[in-house]
Amino acid sequence: MARALAGMSNGRAAVPVVICRADNQVTGDPLWTGSQPRIARGDGWRTALDALFAAILALMLLARWVAERSGEATTRIGEPAPPQHCRRGSTVLFLGAPAPWVVANMLGNHVLA
Repeated sequence: MARALAGMSNGRAAVPVVICRADNQVTGDPLWTGSQPRIARGDGWRTALDALFAAILALMLLARWVAERSGEATTRIGEPAPPQHCRRGSTVLFLGAPAPWVVANMLGNHVLA
């Protein structure tokens, strides 16, 4: 993270990009993944946990978009990420995220109920 922060020269973009990197790389994935077992407990398809899952997903996509638009987007290892890399990652996240949500809800509401 320090290496990625060292290359920032634009003071205006630095704070949003740092927040986006923290959301996308540090908090987003664990929260998103951690919500799955709780959703699988089976309280229905539209619960507060389902809304939390959707909110985390939306924040992760927003973080990727802000980082890409700032021109400071990097990969997880700190290398500059071209726009195609950011778009591909966002597309995979957007299209792939419903699968674990559906599986968790199917398990909790139908299989384990």
